[in-house]
Amino acid sequence: MTILLDNISIIPMTGEQDFIEKGYLIIEGQFIKDIGKGTAPSGNYNKVIDGTNRVVFPGFVNAHTHAAMTLLRGYADDMPLMEWLETKIWPMEDKLTGEDVYWGTMLAVTEMIKSGTTCFMDMYFFMDETAQAVAKSGIRAVLSRGMVGIGPSAELAITESRELVGKWHRVNVTAFR
Repeated sequence: MTILLDNISIIPMTGEQDFIEKGYLIIEGQFIKDIGKGTAPSGNYNKVIDGTNRVVFPGFVNAHTHAAMTLLRGYADDMPLMEWLETKIWPMEDKLTGEDVYWGTMLAVTEMIKSGTTCFMDMYFFMDETAQAVAKSGIRAVLSRGMVGIGPSAELAITESRELVGKWHRVNVTAFR
């Protein structure tokens, strides 16, 4: 599928070009094929989107998330960090299931995509479910089992992280759509 964004303002952020006030962007499949100033070259476009009064720029990357925690948003606010973690968050997280983490991640991914985030890094637990949400949505992600300290569960967290990478590294997300 070839898509033309026409009459669009473009912020390339490459250092090679200045801001393009009226230009075009051609997407072929999953890749940007061409960007330019002025009128787009004639072509056989499957879809043409008028970009008047719109701006295109590279997607955001969220470099630190616990995406499924969207389910805990607003829970027990205005507390010192350690008190909040120890008395509210950790006891609540102990009750989360893999399905909870999947749906919490799907909610977070929906919010990220809607706000221009195209990739995120996540470290939590039930990471297979997080990976399933990533694959289903098509967003890009770097995933790891969350690890805190060197306590008795540290070795298990490292093992789970290795298994996650072995199972999900470079999975073709289109297989899940």
